[in-house]
Amino acid sequence: MTIKLFNNLPESTSRTQTHVLTIPGLKTVNKITVNTGSVTITKIEGDKVTIQVSVGTYTRRVQTGGSYTPSDSKTLSTAYGYAIGESYPSSRSYSSGGYSGTLTVESVNVVGNNNIVTYSGLVTKPASDTRTYTYYYEYDVTVDYVDNSTPTLTLNTANNHTLYENDMFVIDGQASDIDNGNIVSVKYQLSNGQIRVLAVGISDGTSKITFNKQLIFKAGKLFDGETPITDSLTEGIAHQLKVWSEDDQGGKAMEEIRTFFVVPNRPPSLTIDAFTNQTDLINNDTITISGTATDPDGNDVKVSYKLNNGLSTEILSGVAGPWSFDLKLKDLIYGENIIIVEVIDSYNFKFSKTIKPNKIENVTPLLQSDVRYKITPPSGSAKGVLLWIQREAALSVSAEISMTLNGEQEQFVPMTLEGTTALGDTGIVEDEFLSETVSPKENIIVKLNLSRESTNINPAITLISGVLE
Repeated sequence: MTIKLFNNLPESTSRTQTHVLTIPGLKTVNKITVNTGSVTITKIEGDKVTIQVSVGTYTRRVQTGGSYTPSDSKTLSTAYGYAIGESYPSSRSYSSGGYSGTLTVESVNVVGNNNIVTYSGLVTKPASDTRTYTYYYEYDVTVDYVDNSTPTLTLNTANNHTLYENDMFVIDGQASDIDNGNIVSVKYQLSNGQIRVLAVGISDGTSKITFNKQLIFKAGKLFDGETPITDSLTEGIAHQLKVWSEDDQGGKAMEEIRTFFVVPNRPPSLTIDAFTNQTDLINNDTITISGTATDPDGNDVKVSYKLNNGLSTEILSGVAGPWSFDLKLKDLIYGENIIIVEVIDSYNFKFSKTIKPNKIENVTPLLQSDVRYKITPPSGSAKGVLLWIQREAALSVSAEISMTLNGEQEQFVPMTLEGTTALGDTGIVEDEFLSETVSPKENIIVKLNLSRESTNINPAITLISGVLE
């Protein structure tokens, strides 16, 4: 219960007045009294109480016209004549010039045939008041009422926090209201944006209403789940969080304010090294694409490439830096190729560049070429190779061989031509090549060097056979 005195309500020349009293948190009015006259309640609406006061005593008056003459008294004597033998009264009434009173016999004198009777006495003139006034009335009202208590709030969120990409911004704490049955709402606002609700509860007068909202900072904005709840936040300036609680009776706790800063993630970047035109390549040759990936925030990155409509291939994962990859010429189509190189950081920020190499077919006939064959020994290794190569006589063939252990670098040496035999009059000849090593080897590659005298003919190898030792 609370008693509140509304002193000196606005003064008025009206004796009957209507006033609206504002009582924050008002629930119930128990009693209302006034210092003079009477008071009645005409309406209660929320925290507004409309009253009417009347029949009070004026507090002051101001003369607006007229005058005042005080009363006056004087002794008056007057004589009257009566014939001798005529009776006369012992007193007479007097009224003249505003004075009035009763005169009594003072003396009687005989003059000729008359009695001269002198009457005397005190006569008075009343006061004259023609003044006019304006009267002023001022009331003091006392209200005995039950009011609403303001809810309270505790906010645990730290001040001056800096958010980086994918950091959580936690808004947590508790609210309370000692008024049982009040509906209490906890609300927040970010950088003068939309007001949002953190929690709603019905107070039992003692229990806490807890709240915990976990926002995530990404792509320059704060998100509630997958929903952005702020515009892009600028780096280097202070942003503001406001949290407060309010009840359904108009009570509101003081706002708790926290300042925070943001450092938005920046996308990674990459450069492509200059590519020099290359000629005289065959499909087994490779070209190398290289460049450098950077990330302004020092995040780990992944670099990958995709050729035409193929699948993406990762070429770097971890700390940003140089990267490269090889493409076989046979994987490129004739004409324009599209190679997309993409870098993505650990927060899924991406950057890409496109390379468009052009593969041009060289249709100039060759007089010389070579072809390679890898031999896989059935037993896993061999120390000798004997080859028979049947070919058209217009084609010349020489042979080289590399015999190494697995993991060793290739090393080609000429194979020994043991002899050449014509196979009848078919135009086909057969060469016999031999090569041996001291110890068995696992990785065996044969390279045949082919040559022809003229581009007008196109001789070929018809059969290759051999044995391993």
